[in-house]
Amino acid sequence: AGDFELDGVIKKSFDFKRGPASWEVTGGIINRQPSFWYEHWGSNHFEWDNNIKKELRLDIGTRFSFPARKAELRLNYAVIDNYTDFGMEAVPSQHPGGLSVISAAIHKDLIAWKFHLDNDILLQQSSNSEVLDLPLFSIRSAFYFEHLFRFESTNGRLNTQLGADVTYHTNYHPYSYMPSTGRFYRQDEVTAGNYPFVNVFLNVKLKRTRIFLMFDHVN
Repeated sequence: AGDFELDGVIKKSFDFKRGPASWEVTGGIINRQPSFWYEHWGSNHFEWDNNIKKELRLDIGTRFSFPARKAELRLNYAVIDNYTDFGMEAVPSQHPGGLSVISAAIHKDLIAWKFHLDNDILLQQSSNSEVLDLPLFSIRSAFYFEHLFRFESTNGRLNTQLGADVTYHTNYHPYSYMPSTGRFYRQDEVTAGNYPFVNVFLNVKLKRTRIFLMFDHVN
């Protein structure tokens, strides 16, 4: 009772010489009661009976997309009152004050002949890293060679992509996992980041059949 959600979008289109583009401004407000399991739980290892308040979240953002340039820019800002998650002791926790998160994301694809470089870059910051810790900087970049093989005798076409992708983010405290409840919870003992993950992949498509092979974490 009393939960509500309100969202709004304003859109504007532009016509440039290189093609159309679009600009969006989004906003939303949500007031909702967290899941029943945050208040009541009983098992062999955990038991709690809490009085959890409603979580109020306000979101505003904007997005500019230019498909002809294969580019997109997004900015988002969120303010959350009574942020609810699982705390250090793997039991429900509710932050009584306000929590804010700001983020900026850029997507850009670069193409030179049959070589592709697809990039996603994310910057984000939480106002309280003890409640919600996030990597400040994240990037995913995929470099691959793409070629369409044509078989005249059978009129067949085989599209092939061969390349590698790299994922990297700065240090932060990731969530840990509690098997007894099946929930992720905050922890401050282990950090992760400042390390690149490199994968090599082969992607093949023939008519309605797709074959995908990957060597995960080659480094």
